[in-house]
Amino acid sequence: LEFRGLTAVDEVPCALIAFDSGDASYHMFMTPAPNMEIEVVGRSHYQGELSLELESGWVRKGYLTEMVVSEVTAGGQSLVTSTTERTLEIRLLTEEQFAGR
Repeated sequence: LEFRGLTAVDEVPCALIAFDSGDASYHMFMTPAPNMEIEVVGRSHYQGELSLELESGWVRKGYLTEMVVSEVTAGGQSLVTSTTERTLEIRLLTEEQFAGR
């Protein structure tokens, strides 16, 4: 976590915090169908920023970008290599916004 400074979101004072997971790896063995075993090896890396309300500590706004790289093999042969990038947005909703009013 890295403190980036102060900001305001919807006129509410917030601390701007950056985060970066670094690389994380995974290795899974799965049986998606009878008599079919696959192996998935990959890595994931995510980073983003959060605006935290100074008074309450609640997340007022934020985003997370994740990059996932995977290779699926079966019987020692590569079946699929994939790269997925996704961005998630986080924002604090009022009760009215949540209820769709």
